[in-house]
Amino acid sequence: MFLTNKMKFRAKLTDTFTIRAFYNLLNSMYKIAGKNSCILRITESKMFMMSNDQHAWAEVELEKLFSDCQFVGVTPTEPEIYLEFFPMQVVQTLAILRTPSNSLTVKVKLTRKRGQPCLTFQLDTESRQQVTHDIPVSPLPRKEWDQHGEPTYDRSSANDIFTVAFPDCKKLKYVVDRYKNLGLYVIMEGDKDDHGHLHLRLESDRVELSTTFKELEVVQNNRAVIVNETPLSTENNENETSNTVPVRVELRKLALYLGADQIVPRRVEFTLVRDHILHLALSNDICTMQYYIPAVLD
Repeated sequence: MFLTNKMKFRAKLTDTFTIRAFYNLLNSMYKIAGKNSCILRITESKMFMMSNDQHAWAEVELEKLFSDCQFVGVTPTEPEIYLEFFPMQVVQTLAILRTPSNSLTVKVKLTRKRGQPCLTFQLDTESRQQVTHDIPVSPLPRKEWDQHGEPTYDRSSANDIFTVAFPDCKKLKYVVDRYKNLGLYVIMEGDKDDHGHLHLRLESDRVELSTTFKELEVVQNNRAVIVNETPLSTENNENETSNTVPVRVELRKLALYLGADQIVPRRVEFTLVRDHILHLALSNDICTMQYYIPAVLD
């Protein structure tokens, strides 16, 4: 799919808070994707960034991020734009945005330079200096759009899902960083009968460790997307009577996602789906980051 003349995206960042928030969002995606590409989806009201493996998903409302925004989608019936880009290239090119000056203005525009679709970033300073960076992008064909929707997962019953809110992830990150040097997997287990307690158990041949986070806020109406009532295992009858929800995940991946956070979240939610997936949702006043870590069965 080529960049059509009808497609348009222009936006402006005019204060240090939103400039830094935009850069931190890109930096989080870069820490997850590394040298790999990601997908940028723009609609009339929101911007999404997602990793190609669909394990990382970012969402931001345009009016909260940009002081001015003009958008025209592919067609009136499909008012969206999908672009493939490399977060590493954007983050390294726009490193100045990590600590922007008070006089800096950033303009973002979808352009075509020498036949190549680009996201063009124009940086203007109070001294009237202007720096322009053209970041190559690849528009996605409409037939591929469905491959980049928000991740979903199944559950068998309400007893197979457990969500708690963390006031601060620093302690959890501290524990996970030390666990990952001692073993490959950790079992996270939510205890519904224990007033929002979350237990971590390290699986290792060398040592046995466990950590409990007590009296966390239990979230009844979590943000997770539940698509159907398909059972997750043949032990469903046993699960119906169990009040613990375990998920076994790779420590390396959990440490990666916790370490990738650059958005300074005001709220963090962990959703455990029994033996299926660990879902992290981090949000602040501007954006939301979601991470999906598949469970590893014994």
